[in-house]
Amino acid sequence: MKCVSKCPFIPSFYGDNSTNRCVSRCPVNSYGQNQTRLCIKTCFFNSIVEGETKFSFADDSTNFCVTNCPQYSWADNYTITCTNYCTEGTFADDSTWRCVAMCPSNPIAYAYPPNRNCIYACPFPYLASEVGRVCLLKTCPIIPYLYYKNVDTNQCVLSNYSFI
Repeated sequence: MKCVSKCPFIPSFYGDNSTNRCVSRCPVNSYGQNQTRLCIKTCFFNSIVEGETKFSFADDSTNFCVTNCPQYSWADNYTITCTNYCTEGTFADDSTWRCVAMCPSNPIAYAYPPNRNCIYACPFPYLASEVGRVCLLKTCPIIPYLYYKNVDTNQCVLSNYSFI
């Protein structure tokens, strides 16, 4: 029982500014941040791990700032949280557990707008389009090139017109 300027790392405690006490679990809507040993409202710190910059995200299940979200939740750069549903305009990528603006190309995945997930094959009546790696509803892009529907593969395929 003593006053400290920084809460201890072992055992793991975080400074709660609302009570001026070191706590083992931060209050609701605040998150334990390891670098500062404080309970904070928004996770935004980053660290360098093996030469790669890692950002932290608010995990509501543990009330900690984490660099890797728990399985079946995705790191959302817009809300800086671990989320079950990615922000509109982004898609859940199961290969990285992140919300991404464009789905990965290796292996190729397509953004599926109805559930905002990256998937490997677009369900009927959607068509897989390489342009933007997205599932399009019943239509193919005409820009920057003319694409047509290949009903056998359920994909948009580049037209092979010859110009003279």
